[in-house]
Amino acid sequence: MAKTKPGKKDLDSYTIKGTNKVVRPGDTVMMRPSDSDKPSYVARVEKIEVDHRNNVKVHVRWYYRPEESLGGRRQFHGAKELFLSDHYDIQSAHTIEGKCTVHSFKNYTKLEDVGADDYFCRFEYKAATGGFTPDRVAVYCKCEMPYNPDDLMVQCERCKDWFHPSCMDMAIEEAKKLEHFSCTDCSSEDDAKRSMNSFPVSLSMEAKNENHEDNQWSGKNHANPKPPPTKMATLIAGLSYSQSLHLTRSRSRRRPHQSASAAAAAVSQSSPSRTQRIMERISSTGEVGGAGGAYSYAALRRLDQLWSAICTAPAVAAEPPEVVSSVPGLFSQSQLASKAIDKFDVLVCGGTLGIFIAAALGAKGLKVGVVERNVLKGREQEWNISRKELLELVKAGVLFKEDIEQATAVKFNPSRCGFEGKGEIWVEDILNLGISPVKLIEIMKERFNSLGGVILESESVSSICIYEDAAVLQLRNGRFLSSHLIIDAMGNFSPVVKQIRRGRKPDGVCLVVGSCARGFKKNDSSDVIYSSSTVKKIGASEVQLFWEAFPAGSGPMDRTTYMFTYVDPQPGCPKLEDLLELYWELMPSYQGVLLEDLQIMRVVYGIFPTYRDRQVQTAVYVLETAKFGDASGIQSPVSFGGFGSLTRHLERLSTGIHEAVEGNFLDSYNLSLLNPYMPNLSSSWLFQRAMSAKQQAGVSPDFITELLHINFQSMEKLGDPVLRPFLQDVIQFVPLVKTLGLVMLTKPQIIPSIFKQVGVPVLLNWFGHFFMLGYYTFLSTFVDPIIRPSLSSLPSEMRYRWSRYLDAWKYGAGLDYEL
Repeated sequence: MAKTKPGKKDLDSYTIKGTNKVVRPGDTVMMRPSDSDKPSYVARVEKIEVDHRNNVKVHVRWYYRPEESLGGRRQFHGAKELFLSDHYDIQSAHTIEGKCTVHSFKNYTKLEDVGADDYFCRFEYKAATGGFTPDRVAVYCKCEMPYNPDDLMVQCERCKDWFHPSCMDMAIEEAKKLEHFSCTDCSSEDDAKRSMNSFPVSLSMEAKNENHEDNQWSGKNHANPKPPPTKMATLIAGLSYSQSLHLTRSRSRRRPHQSASAAAAAVSQSSPSRTQRIMERISSTGEVGGAGGAYSYAALRRLDQLWSAICTAPAVAAEPPEVVSSVPGLFSQSQLASKAIDKFDVLVCGGTLGIFIAAALGAKGLKVGVVERNVLKGREQEWNISRKELLELVKAGVLFKEDIEQATAVKFNPSRCGFEGKGEIWVEDILNLGISPVKLIEIMKERFNSLGGVILESESVSSICIYEDAAVLQLRNGRFLSSHLIIDAMGNFSPVVKQIRRGRKPDGVCLVVGSCARGFKKNDSSDVIYSSSTVKKIGASEVQLFWEAFPAGSGPMDRTTYMFTYVDPQPGCPKLEDLLELYWELMPSYQGVLLEDLQIMRVVYGIFPTYRDRQVQTAVYVLETAKFGDASGIQSPVSFGGFGSLTRHLERLSTGIHEAVEGNFLDSYNLSLLNPYMPNLSSSWLFQRAMSAKQQAGVSPDFITELLHINFQSMEKLGDPVLRPFLQDVIQFVPLVKTLGLVMLTKPQIIPSIFKQVGVPVLLNWFGHFFMLGYYTFLSTFVDPIIRPSLSSLPSEMRYRWSRYLDAWKYGAGLDYEL
């Protein structure tokens, strides 16, 4: 046995637990999926190794099922068909359930009996791009589809082509009994009435399993019928994507252009979209985790599939898998205690933005670990933010002022709030810095490591168990980590949040598409928000489009542009690719450029779900994305990302978590105080509803732009104390009252349209949050100064709770913001 790394050794074999089956490198195995409802994963073992703790790991190369590929399962895919992917992984040997055999396509068709552990593979699959090798497959029959070994086919004696009985208006039982057959192209109408030629029939999988007699299947000259030829001509699944496909007949009897056209129609092939063509010319090697971190066309298609599933899901979907569970008793006395490889004060799941809270807690003296499923690094696309918000990171002790300068890629002024056909206003020093996430995350990693933090990269969360004395995280590789507290910073689609929300459908979604492109000659200012003049039609949907743009740090002529919209997730909503198609059409006019004059360097896209309520109760503290994460759960009209929110709440959260861990205030109620109701966030739901296009009678197509224009115009008149907080995603009671009052005085005729656009139930709900916003403002302004001086005299747990109440009043009223 040769050593591979210090403490690790290669093994020649491994015996599957509970069996006498021996696995060796090169064998194909079935592996236990994380979701028990899914079939076993299939993988080829590349290497087996054991570490000094006697943990056995297998290096595997995954097989994908057709439904797991980008093209999905098609009618020609066999039930036992697999694709050998370029996806390599390392898994615990304990996840191996058994051995199986993956045959070549040719050998599989020769099997007399197909067992449960028999599969076949005819293609290799590139998981990142959706590409296949080889990229050719033969097609048969009138339908011009590739051969599925599960399906019965009959052969015409004259042209030697193979046909599905159903395509010849023939029942399968009838086809099995035939002794002669010719296709309609080879015989006249008179000939079609009588059988003319003997033929072979291909054995279907049903026939192989049922072991029918030979004479039941074929003519007397074909006792051993062969399946259709297996020479490849083009991969079908790729038709939906970027492959250069050439579906050809197994016989060249028909004209080639007929075959290619028919084959493309058979699999719903259309010419590549403009988005596909643009994205496939761009390298996607810099993809990372987190929102906006993926740039490839394949990743876009995957996200669109997820978005379509959200749209078509019922209001309350099936109960999601349980990731977090409570376990009675003490972990320290359980059998698993000895298996925990490390113990932390706090574990943070999700590192792209979780590294910030992790570093803040590390700076307060806690032992913190970060679990990140990818390599922890920032995306290439800049975040735009104000310097004032970045200084909050300095206040929280995670950055120095010189770090801000190092991470700043570009500075720009002024910034515009524009409303097409209505007017515009200009502001200074608002969202006017372009921060490089690559540099910023690297600085944060160095800072975190210097504080004694531990980063576990390329590790995924399998489950979380809450004991009376510990929160225990199990990784996908079977390892255990214990801690006092686990923070979920895995973003909008965290499995923990899915479980807590019990499959509930989002109340709204912000869809974002955009690009970073080179070729902008005028590139010294930014748009905080720019509203298109009227509602646009995309397919069956109507959307109100908004824009954001700012200079990029990669070059003086480079510019980042976003187009976004708010929608209710319902069937018929536009896909991200649909929005991108519209983006390429509208962006040049918006930016005053020609698309052909631009070099597209990156295409960006994302979906950000939102909910009316933010209350989440769990034994694990869920650091929700409105306050921390890739995107806020409820956004203001000028924000669809969560970085600014992160900076404002970091000091509050890190202080509260530190006190909870140090005081052992880790019960459900005390942890819920870290995630309190905040009326300023809840009241912003109305703004999103007002900005969502709806087909309402009596509402002008330019209503949304008009409403935004009159609001911003009123805030500009009321000055910086009103305008600047709002532009930085902070809703305050007094500025809101002043703005609404001025809008009603300036343009009272718009009020009926607001009721029609938003709806009376939503308005009534909003007035409740509006009242609470005023109440929190009163409490923070007048009651807080009375209570705060006496906090030090209270018992520790009472002091902790009252500190959280005061924080909730202050932040819930937006009074943490200072000019």
